[in-house]
Amino acid sequence: MRLALTPRYALWAGLIFGVELGIGLYMHDRFIRPFVGDLLVVWLLFFLCRSLLVTAPSRLLLAVWVFCCAVEFGQYWRLVEVLHLEQVALARIVIGATFDGNDLLAYTLGALLLYAWLQVRQRRTDHAIDSTTPPQ
Repeated sequence: MRLALTPRYALWAGLIFGVELGIGLYMHDRFIRPFVGDLLVVWLLFFLCRSLLVTAPSRLLLAVWVFCCAVEFGQYWRLVEVLHLEQVALARIVIGATFDGNDLLAYTLGALLLYAWLQVRQRRTDHAIDSTTPPQ
């Protein structure tokens, strides 16, 4: 793994952040805001990390999924209270204060969808390389 700025992934992260911001500001339903928003968090973190790190995409995706689940379990164990950060708004936003098992489901579905997309993309790339290689 090495550091390198990849603008294409930074652009994706920015676009997903914009969608997340829109969801957070304007959606007040029981599906899109809690479920789709959490699903997209996995994508946002993946593309943000991918814009800065050169590493295997599947390994990075697994790390992002584990991180998201760890944050959710931190909510289950009331990490904000354990760290005495109840009065710090940023801590409550980033770490969260309420555990919801559906969030784990959303993170998992987000990771699986992203993994499937990465696999399709890789197969297309492999096929394009194979088709440009002259037969031997």
